Amino acid sequence: MAFTHSILVFFIIQSFFSASRAFDLSSDGICSITPFPNFCKTLLPPNNSIDIYDSGRLSIQLSLSTTNQIVNSIIDFLNLNYLLLPKSTVSALHDCQYLLRLNVDLLLNAADVAKKRNNSLENSEAYDGETWLSATITNKQTCLEGLLDAPSVLQVANLITPLISKGTSC
Repeated sequence: MAFTHSILVFFIIQSFFSASRAFDLSSDGICSITPFPNFCKTLLPPNNSIDIYDSGRLSIQLSLSTTNQIVNSIIDFLNLNYLLLPKSTVSALHDCQYLLRLNVDLLLNAADVAKKRNNSLENSEAYDGETWLSATITNKQTCLEGLLDAPSVLQVANLITPLISKGTSC
């Protein structure tokens, strides 16, 4: 679910950063450009009270908040279980922590760009924003793959599952 949300966030934000397109700013129009329009519609208000800019900003903030929650959960988990876990699992968790902290920086950069209105956005800023968001998806996927390959994956899954099941993303 979280990976799906990351993809949706990426497509919503990508369209936000694309300065040359004209969009239908209804929930249907915004969600139609995503790979999972029905899920996207559950994230936006039904009365179209949000525009694509606000939707992009909101998505970035939700991703930032969830990423911070997951980083803190990993820290707490390591503090409680460090001596009980295989070294490879500890290494995978440290790698995840590092990648997700990078994601916080990348999302903060994207949030700064997203604060600008579309007509004041330079093309290079838009491309940077898209690149940063794409990198967050790559980092998160790398983190998840490392955790799945690590021993004690069940313990780690129990740590991450409650956060992922909320349908939010890092």
